[in-house]
Amino acid sequence: MGLKTTGWALALAGATLLAACDQSPRQPENGFTTSAEADPAAHFRTMPEKELLQLAFRTAFKDGATTLTLGDTRYAFRPEGISWVGGRAVLISGGQGEDCHGCAGTLAVHYLEPRGDTLQLVGAWPQTATGTSFGQPPEWTLRTDLASNPVLETQGGGTFQGYTCNAAELVELRPDAPVTVAEGVQLDYSDAGAVAGGRAQNIRGKIIPGTKDQSFVVAYNGSSTARVTYQRHGQTYEKAEGSTELPAC
Repeated sequence: MGLKTTGWALALAGATLLAACDQSPRQPENGFTTSAEADPAAHFRTMPEKELLQLAFRTAFKDGATTLTLGDTRYAFRPEGISWVGGRAVLISGGQGEDCHGCAGTLAVHYLEPRGDTLQLVGAWPQTATGTSFGQPPEWTLRTDLASNPVLETQGGGTFQGYTCNAAELVELRPDAPVTVAEGVQLDYSDAGAVAGGRAQNIRGKIIPGTKDQSFVVAYNGSSTARVTYQRHGQTYEKAEGSTELPAC
């Protein structure tokens, strides 16, 4: 009996010693990964927005090269906003062009992907949308009420020979790339600077949701009121047949 007791005690001591020596990390018994493993972007999502914006901008415009020549125009970029599409960070930067009446700025979009403690550039579109006159980048709003993916609504235009026009572009931020789904969507119109002795027309338009991923509506008020529907055909939206015709530049 004593021999059996001694053998059992030795076996138990040996098992305890082996367990103490085994310091390797253990996998969760339920097979689930940690939040950091499940979402590589978790660390970046919790960063202060200003800090993340600057990090993304430094990554997108390497070596401080924030001035780019695109075609015949040189643009100076600055960071304006950042969002997420799935696990990718989307940097939005305004590009200031030449300071002339007929010159327009631009809006750049960069996709960045978390790689450990850093971000890696995976796509760059420096001329995603056209800006306004005097080299200004367009105004923009990030919308989630028009499509399944976030949509950039940009607005650009200017005043020429007394006529002022403002038009919108819609850029859908898809997981792999930004895609322009509507452009030249007339919003505002005024002929106040061109009409002499007559009644000026002033019209303002606003994009409102229709059916997600299928349509949207532009509601106009002012000198003329109307609701114009744009319907999706393939990759883009087009004005519905029989829509009200409004003054345009």
